[in-house]
Amino acid sequence: QNSATGRYRLGFKAYLLGRAAPGSEDLAAVARPVMEELRDALGQTVVVSGVSGEHIVVLEVLHGTSLVEIGLRRGARYLVGNTAQGKLALAFGSRALLDRLLAKPLEPATPRSIVDPDRLVAEVELTRDRGWASAPEEAVLGINALTAPVFDRTGAFVGSVAIIGSIQFIPPEADPAQVAAVRAAAEAISERLGWTARPRG
Repeated sequence: QNSATGRYRLGFKAYLLGRAAPGSEDLAAVARPVMEELRDALGQTVVVSGVSGEHIVVLEVLHGTSLVEIGLRRGARYLVGNTAQGKLALAFGSRALLDRLLAKPLEPATPRSIVDPDRLVAEVELTRDRGWASAPEEAVLGINALTAPVFDRTGAFVGSVAIIGSIQFIPPEADPAQVAAVRAAAEAISERLGWTARPRG
């Protein structure tokens, strides 16, 4: 349940069951043509993810064209607090998720992971304000992700699309062109799910 709107949506386990049902709406399938366009435009690995409990779950991966291949696979799980995709879930998903995360010590994945609660809250607020997130070396050393949220027709956060690669190619100081491309891809996927774009402030 979304604590802000009171609306309910299917959890990740139900989503997996739904994928087996004929005619069911599949975020990964809906996203794939947009993912291909993003991968071809930027050359980086493109990932669509969802949320299950306190984990980000990879739903689909398209590997990039660079010499460095990112070893991601469908079904891989990462703690929400250590990923760019997790920052989106904390910013646009249920407030209860952030409350649960802050109720216990934050678990680092690398020396650059955010373990200070105040810093995490500030990062979540920044993510909400600007509409995208990155996490340079916070999940894996040498790797960065740049991601934007995907919404369904009700306006509920349902997942994210991201480019993932070496910090050589996705720098800690975000490239405006990459940000624009990822945000456009997220909006395109959201629109395919029935979401209506709203003017940016």
